[in-house]
Amino acid sequence: MILDVVEGWTGPIDVQLLNDGQVPETPMDQMGVELILRDSTGALVDIQGAVTVLDADTWTVRYVPDANDLKEGAYTGRFKVTDGFDQVGFFPSGIWDSWIVRKS
Repeated sequence: MILDVVEGWTGPIDVQLLNDGQVPETPMDQMGVELILRDSTGALVDIQGAVTVLDADTWTVRYVPDANDLKEGAYTGRFKVTDGFDQVGFFPSGIWDSWIVRKS
């Protein structure tokens, strides 16, 4: 997936997490989710915005960026999901999504 936004974006960004193009069978009830974002050098970006489960059945999550989260540049991102047994999954699990942040 390629996400294309403008620097300073603070509106909700909704993403459906899929496994091989399908919604996972187990609902996301009681699961934690976080966004892992890396800049063009591979350094982790300190995300201040909130990441929540928007719809547990369809595996749709919502990221609401803080005004300082998304600066101009190219990033890669994926979501880390942790279930109630501390089992971790990453979405996408292959190639990271591309996040393009354009100058306002």
